[in-house]
Amino acid sequence: MTEGATAPLPSVVVVGAGPSGLVAASLLSGAGLRVRLLERLRARREGTRAPTLWPRAMNVMDLIRCGRRVRDVAHRVDNLTFVDDGNRTRVPLKDLACWTLPQYQLEEILENRARELGVTISRDTEVGSLTGSTPGNISLCVRRNGVDELVDADVVIAADGAHSAVRKSLDIDFAGHEYGSRFGLVDFVDEAGEYARDTVETYTGEPGTLVVVPLPGKVIRLVAPLGDRDAESLQVIRERIERYGFKGEFGDLSWRSVFYVSVKIAERFSDGGVALIGDAAHVQSPAGGRGMNNAIEDAMSVALHIISATTRPDPDYAHALSDYASERRRFVEAELGLIQRRTDRWVSSSSADDEASTEEARLPGLPAERRAALRAAGIPATGHGGGAVVGTEVCWRDIGIEPDALGRPSVLVVGGLELPAITGSTVAPHVYEVAKLHLIGRPEPAPNGIYVVRPDGTVPAFWPERWCRDRPTLAADIGTACRQASGHSG
Repeated sequence: MTEGATAPLPSVVVVGAGPSGLVAASLLSGAGLRVRLLERLRARREGTRAPTLWPRAMNVMDLIRCGRRVRDVAHRVDNLTFVDDGNRTRVPLKDLACWTLPQYQLEEILENRARELGVTISRDTEVGSLTGSTPGNISLCVRRNGVDELVDADVVIAADGAHSAVRKSLDIDFAGHEYGSRFGLVDFVDEAGEYARDTVETYTGEPGTLVVVPLPGKVIRLVAPLGDRDAESLQVIRERIERYGFKGEFGDLSWRSVFYVSVKIAERFSDGGVALIGDAAHVQSPAGGRGMNNAIEDAMSVALHIISATTRPDPDYAHALSDYASERRRFVEAELGLIQRRTDRWVSSSSADDEASTEEARLPGLPAERRAALRAAGIPATGHGGGAVVGTEVCWRDIGIEPDALGRPSVLVVGGLELPAITGSTVAPHVYEVAKLHLIGRPEPAPNGIYVVRPDGTVPAFWPERWCRDRPTLAADIGTACRQASGHSG
């Protein structure tokens, strides 16, 4: 390519209009890419399904400008409570509070936002197979409204679920553990107000595991492993809540389901110009309420790797997706191990499911309850026990950043400091003056100073206020950090 020329932006096809597919499409379209989203179903699925959004997923909602819409209809949960044969442990979430709402409502908000950002959404469009996986040379064989057609793409993001047609077409192995025990789930209106509204409660012990999740509109979700017996799920759940001291009655049922769970992961998350995200890449049990959150974090990661690649004169999308795959697979693999251990305890009715008293939680540096809250939210505890800033993630709500500003690193000037002229940087950053900044996992406001922020929100470099006034090499250091944060060498 001629020096100084800009490569054309790629066309991206996203397969699947669940939360992860809609988030990825919105981020990419907001950055100026041509995005078409293909969805097999003619209309959104009903049912509550995955209801929980932890802080990092809410951070993504804020980034694509629909966080307020979500909070307006969602229900905030401020505590986790673990009851083990009568011993009760309460974990205050504080700044790590989660939000619950039915998934169909979340998908409606996300679909409306995607359309606002220019995403072309084609429903009643089923992907049958994939031809080629080289960036710029990919064709999807689809059936739309009963008619076969080919859809060409430079890059494909598969968000088409646990039975992903794209993953199968690429012959990517999907291995893991399937549980033989059924799980029962019921959502009902708690007119009597018998259940707590501010906490997710997990009961373990001899009667069996029971999880209680508050949802919007006085709705309560109950989840329980049913064991191997071929019993009717409502009866099993009714007996269990009675043994834990609740009335064995339900108000109006809004949703119920019986299902088997598994913990599986794809052998790789990318193949050339194709990436797998969400359930197409990994599935997990409901233990911990992190499945949809991991999918949304996948979407954020893959979109930002693609956007960052567009800033280069000769973008290598296969390399960008490979980087995404390596980054996310390591994280998900570690989390799935924890989720499988927790699910094993749920199924066996073990009394060892006290999240605030595990050996890991007693490691030095943080109170056990805080470490348990961080782990529940999917945030690594490393660096959150002291004053460390590097490696944490900024809260986008404090910044006023738009999706189309995500291709390059940002420089945040916090506390009215003066930013020196950045020299020696081939990557022009976005500069924001911020009065007050918060970091996810840090309840107190972040210290004043100058922050370099990667497109995914991570802070790779920070200069505290005392260094920002007299240090003569500061401008050059910021320029170097920006180049490194964007993936450019030098």
